[in-house]
Amino acid sequence: MSATAKLEDRHIERLWRQIRAKDTPQTVVRETSPRRFFLIDAQSPRVDALLNSPEWSRRVVGTFYPDVEIDVLCEEVG
Repeated sequence: MSATAKLEDRHIERLWRQIRAKDTPQTVVRETSPRRFFLIDAQSPRVDALLNSPEWSRRVVGTFYPDVEIDVLCEEVG
């Protein structure tokens, strides 16, 4: 496994822990850096605004429940 792959795994694991720490589904949005993400509560009106913006909609990875398996997250994010 290359150093880049290890870095990716570490970032995905951190994201997974952040999602699992929440009580509600979270929408994952990729920042400008390919390895950085932020979470928005899936019920937030901000999600609709992001999805309606051509610039931001392509950064939305998906919405995940706190019980998401790390393998599923890896497939979607990786």
